[in-house]
Amino acid sequence: MAQKRNFSIVGFTDESALVRAVAERVGIRPLFANESSYRAGEMVVIGPVNPFRHVLLVTNIWEHAPSVFRTLLLADALRNAGATRVDLLAPWIAYGRQDRVTVAGEAPAGIVIGRLLAHTFDHMTTLDAHSPEFIRSFRGRLVSVMLLQKGIQSRRHRISLVVAPDRGATERAKRVARSLRVPFAVITKKRVNGRVVSSCLDIREKDVLGARALLVDDIADSGGTLESAVCVLRSAGAASVSAFVSHAVDLTALRSSTKGMLDHVDAAFDHKTKKMSPQVLTALTDAMPRV
Repeated sequence: MAQKRNFSIVGFTDESALVRAVAERVGIRPLFANESSYRAGEMVVIGPVNPFRHVLLVTNIWEHAPSVFRTLLLADALRNAGATRVDLLAPWIAYGRQDRVTVAGEAPAGIVIGRLLAHTFDHMTTLDAHSPEFIRSFRGRLVSVMLLQKGIQSRRHRISLVVAPDRGATERAKRVARSLRVPFAVITKKRVNGRVVSSCLDIREKDVLGARALLVDDIADSGGTLESAVCVLRSAGAASVSAFVSHAVDLTALRSSTKGMLDHVDAAFDHKTKKMSPQVLTALTDAMPRV
């Protein structure tokens, strides 16, 4: 991280817990922007008037459009106030799953946001960006930090197989399996007219029989993907199935929806409560460049 004498941390008051946690980790006092709006609804963002030349903006990029817009406005305000370098630490950057055109005429929102942020910030750090395509849209300015391995260390002795619930999670499963020194498998799905008609494991069923399986993925919202994967693993004879995701839209709801199916489910970042493990903050701040 940057030296304290020439470095500012700035954020929004509605995310003060996150901003203060990062600032405490670095060892400096945070600054906060003022956010308001005109009667007609136009957003107004006023940043600190005397930031240091290097500023770290700490905020999440949520799904609602104002979250993206206020981040862009604050970054511009910081530049206007004299900052020559503005970095972004955002544990969550939304729209990553829209990383390609799937229907003619569609705008790939994730790619658009990646380009906007790359144009705005000098460097960015996030927790487990969705895909290589999404990461590439940031034009080399985004570092994606993986926490899956550290998040499951306490349960590693109870894991004998790591499973990707779909092809998109293959690389994550490989990395986690390698760190735990256990086999990995991928669940593939056959679709007809957009509907899943069958799912299968790309591993011999005898290697799943009696296995203590761990599903790994970047995000879980409704839990549907995990539920489908559990059914495949249970049918193949897995003795237990647990899950660990980097992001959970609502961890309590996810645990409720998968109760009786998953033996355990956990997340590095619970979006509903805004709670992150200390390891997440440590890894994110350590990944920021030293200036």
